[in-house]
Amino acid sequence: MLSQFSYPIICSQKFSETLAFYEDHFGFTPKLEMDGFAVLERHGMDDVYLGVINSKHAALPEEHRKPVQGLMLS
Repeated sequence: MLSQFSYPIICSQKFSETLAFYEDHFGFTPKLEMDGFAVLERHGMDDVYLGVINSKHAALPEEHRKPVQGLMLS
């Protein structure tokens, strides 16, 4: 179950494009998809996840509905 893992979540105004970028360039595949939210899993690595959420998603508090302005994943 995904709840036992920690993973970064990217808030994006370009939700579909962000998913496609990580799928096309870094080998992530969808593990869980809902309206405006997805968890991607790195192909061949069962414990590497990345979340992406639409910046307008209702699950985000109003004051946090902003796109990411800088990001460093390592």
